[in-house]
Order: sequence, then structure tokens, then C-alpha cells
Amino acid sequence: MIDRKEHTLVYAGRSLRLTRREADLLDFLMRHPRRPFTSKQLATLAWQNSRLSDAQVRTYIMRLRSRLKEIGLEDVITVARNRGYGITGAIGRAAGEVSA
Repeated sequence: MIDRKEHTLVYAGRSLRLTRREADLLDFLMRHPRRPFTSKQLATLAWQNSRLSDAQVRTYIMRLRSRLKEIGLEDVITVARNRGYGITGAIGRAAGEVSA
């Protein structure tokens, strides 16, 4: 479950504090499971900020993946070569119930 107001992810009884951008990114990806998005699409759709560079988006993805590893979700965010970033279906299936 993601609490977007508090920027917190709760998974398997463990809580993880996220930055606003991390929470927005994870929430967006969970609402669109198994669908890859390019860096530009993520900047525009997840953050409404088309000025973020590809390198900045990659940095946010790397940081979020590292943070998710702390609670056992290291393989949730996927990278599809030449297609973009996505989220596995296992966690994305509950997307309708995920955001607060």
C-alpha cells in the first residue's frame, strides 16, 4: 500500500519512507503494471515535468530500486531494453487497492 500524502510504502508489514518523487513514480508504475514507459514518458506522466532529463529519471529509478530492496522488492521495477521501465505484474495486480 502506498500512502501518497505521507510518501510511505507498506509491504508485508514493513514500512518504507519514500521521497515525493519516489512515491509518485512507484504509484504511477503500479497503476500501469507490465507496461514499459520511456524516461520521457515517466517524466511527463508520473511527475508532470517534461524538463527532467533521461539521466535524472534513471537516477530516480536506481534510487527507488535500491530503496525497494530494503523491504524485499528488489525485482519489482523492470527494465525492458529499448522500451523503458515498468513494474512486474505480481505487485501491479493490486494497483487498484494500492494508493491512499
